[in-house]
Amino acid sequence: MEHRTPIYKLVALWPCRADLAADLSTITGAKVSVDRVHKWAKCGAVPSSMQAHFLRAAQKRGFDLTAEEVLDIHAAPTFQPPEDAA
Repeated sequence: MEHRTPIYKLVALWPCRADLAADLSTITGAKVSVDRVHKWAKCGAVPSSMQAHFLRAAQKRGFDLTAEEVLDIHAAPTFQPPEDAA
């Protein structure tokens, strides 16, 4: 089973990843692919160059998300399975 990162959960706020990619493309004026969004959700991080745009896209959609929350999510320790899972 794939671990769902906090970024995965943020990406899931959008109806679909294509909508997030489209929102980001509109905000940045550059093409943001759905594949890129998939990678962010899987690896658990939005590149720092996209974080402000990500936040703007969330706010335009009316999502209750702050810059501090985005930074805190990225600063959180990465997932580690419980020791007894080995």
